[in-house]
Amino acid sequence: MMPWPRSLRPQRSLYLVVPFLSALLVLAAAFYGLRSWVPAAYADPIPPPEGYPKLIMSTKSVTPTLAATGGETLVYTVEIRNTGAAAAEGVTLVDPLPANTTYNGDAWSSASPQPTYSGGAVRWQGDVGFDQTVVVTFSVDIAAVFDGVVHNSASIDHPVLDEPLTVSAETVVTDEPYFVIGKSALPAKPGANQLLTYTLVVTNLGQTATDLAVEVSDQLPANTTFASAGPDGNHSGGEVTWNRDLTLATGETAEFTFAVTTGDVPSGTVITNDDYSVASAQTGIAVGEPYTMTVIDPILFIYKEVSPDPPGSNRDATYTLTVLNKGSLATNLEVTDVVPTGVTYVGGGDSYHAGRREVSWTIPRLATNETAQVSYVVSVGDVAGVQVINSDYEVCSLGVCDAGPPLTSTVQGATFLATAEVDPIAKKPGGGGGPVTPTFTLENLGPGNAIDATALLRFERISVSGTDLTFTPSLGTIVSIPYCGEKCVSYVWEGDLDFGQIITFTTIDGQSTIGGEEGTIYTATIIISDSLGSTTTEPISATATGKVTHYANLIPIKTAPEVIGRGQLLTYTINVWNSALSTDTPPYPILTDTIPPSTTFVSASDGGVAQTSGSS
Repeated sequence: MMPWPRSLRPQRSLYLVVPFLSALLVLAAAFYGLRSWVPAAYADPIPPPEGYPKLIMSTKSVTPTLAATGGETLVYTVEIRNTGAAAAEGVTLVDPLPANTTYNGDAWSSASPQPTYSGGAVRWQGDVGFDQTVVVTFSVDIAAVFDGVVHNSASIDHPVLDEPLTVSAETVVTDEPYFVIGKSALPAKPGANQLLTYTLVVTNLGQTATDLAVEVSDQLPANTTFASAGPDGNHSGGEVTWNRDLTLATGETAEFTFAVTTGDVPSGTVITNDDYSVASAQTGIAVGEPYTMTVIDPILFIYKEVSPDPPGSNRDATYTLTVLNKGSLATNLEVTDVVPTGVTYVGGGDSYHAGRREVSWTIPRLATNETAQVSYVVSVGDVAGVQVINSDYEVCSLGVCDAGPPLTSTVQGATFLATAEVDPIAKKPGGGGGPVTPTFTLENLGPGNAIDATALLRFERISVSGTDLTFTPSLGTIVSIPYCGEKCVSYVWEGDLDFGQIITFTTIDGQSTIGGEEGTIYTATIIISDSLGSTTTEPISATATGKVTHYANLIPIKTAPEVIGRGQLLTYTINVWNSALSTDTPPYPILTDTIPPSTTFVSASDGGVAQTSGSS
């Protein structure tokens, strides 16, 4: 059956009626229909998204990676991993046996079909599902007389690949230590005429070396001059050598360092270091791969920020300059900034040249990817809507300079927030037992400071006495009492209100109202503005309104927990405040509340009863 349209559904409401014997009503309700257990539902497997297979995360490993001579067995494991968004159908693996090994006929795979062996290679062809891994393993025996590195590479192919993927693994077969040598250098971006430190790393991939005498040597690269060498290092004829006894277990390393000074070469010059090695009587000579560094100049960037942003009138502003170096080490950096027109220099900088209005700083050094910040302070005058353009600042280091982009700011004055309140908002006539208290607050949200701001405080049908009117904190003065009409009292406040300051106006005692007719309206109004040079801020006002009544004025306020669990009791609390005459005589007020949907009534305090309203 089609559901009723919402506008035509029969309405059925449950109302709670409580004789008003007290100001507090407690309602308790439990969520309807949520007490029964509902079995959990589980999602079906997620289908693969549309896309293509990805096999790039496939790997190959070998156990062990270090073997003694005599014919050990190596176990190879290839993991074909599909991390793409589709199944890979018809993947091909070809793994030729490395030289000096014999196949053991034990190839196995985690997915069908099982591998085959032909033409000196283990082969497998099959499907690798979405987000799946197929594992292929086999073993070989090393020839008993072999000594060296067993290198094994496998090829994985699929139509989605531009070219077959190669995965490799190596085993060092030796009864002796086996050394390799590599190199690194700092800084990563060397500059001309700067120090460049090389670190040679000797790694033992073979059996443990114990007090093994080695010689490490390195020819100084072109466009450099020797500066220093680390422990055991000696320089002669353009070559640095180290003679040291090494004790290194498998996988352990030893470091050898030396430093050179780069030549006075142009940016972009490549320094190539391709003649370095480690040698010993037991291991022979191992030569390192060529290593290159590129000399570049410092690459400087400078930009600027202002705080506050935008700057505020009648207050200080701070300019902060940030320098970034993306090139080689920069030294003796000079930063300059011309103080823009429209503001006055206050302080900051290593020096200030009044004639040029120039602030300057010296930064001794700035390494690659480092930043430095400098700042100075200016004073903004009693203006608003004025643009301040700061476009003349730069950083230089040994002839390399960068000028920053212009920074344009528009000075803003004070922004006021005013509030008004009368308490109570409904009261019986006159004063005595029914006074009214007006309260204003005035806040400067900035960014500017207000100087000699003016606020008009106007009270209509509230007989506010000047001796009762106070303001906190004691900022400014009440300077006049202008006429605002019959049954109206007004005052003018003048004073300074800085950014973030709040001033509150109120009366020491409650005040009488003027006029006692039923429904007579009384108001309290505040209007604030500020003059800045030739500009005056838009007046900001706030008004609070109350009325005189000869009856009760009942104000209900309801509270309840913000969060509650299904099936739990939900308790509503209603407080009723009477700001006018009492309810001691009939007719007595009746408080009603509608039971909300998805709940069932449980109980009510103070004689509250539940009634059904509407048709079913």
